[in-house]
Amino acid sequence: MPTAIQRHRHQAFQTQSQRCFYCGAPMWETDPSKFAAHFRLSIAEAGHFRCTAEHLVARKDGGKNIGANISAACLFCNRTRHRAANALPSEQFQKKVRQRLKQGKWHPPHILLALHMGISNRPSEE
Repeated sequence: MPTAIQRHRHQAFQTQSQRCFYCGAPMWETDPSKFAAHFRLSIAEAGHFRCTAEHLVARKDGGKNIGANISAACLFCNRTRHRAANALPSEQFQKKVRQRLKQGKWHPPHILLALHMGISNRPSEE
């Protein structure tokens, strides 16, 4: 039986059309090998796009494990946000990520190309 956080993550994943809240990249929930094959990525590269539950207001700042505070974010974005000494609020971090994407400086170019090429028929997660 899924935990509350898993249910909130899955709901956000579906609501966000299986895309990362920050970078907009497609994500996977259950099958990295299917995702990797579809986008022609290695399993390690696909791992960066595992769907994680992202607290919009971090737990350390009083954020709760409730649906309204949970978005779906790829592992890379989630980890990158929280590795910073002073993590930016979610809206500011999203803005930063989108700006870096426009500059081609967030995900490696070959990964962005692979994701872009597979967008029209990306895998559907059950």
